[in-house]
Amino acid sequence: MFVGDAICSVSIIDVVEVEEGEMRLESVAKDFSPLWPVTVESLDQDTIIGANVSQFPYLTDQQRQKYTK
Repeated sequence: MFVGDAICSVSIIDVVEVEEGEMRLESVAKDFSPLWPVTVESLDQDTIIGANVSQFPYLTDQQRQKYTK
């Protein structure tokens, strides 16, 4: 699940089972740059496309970010 907000910009959230069928949301990745996203769409499991408040489009890939940090 991809979530966009003004503070964390874009976050990847996963639903995990912790115990006895109890489900929990877990943060997988965050981009702390202030993109101010207004729209976020998943292209596949690792890639998202979005636009910020100025309608500037951006593309991010979870696999690529693992190696650039």
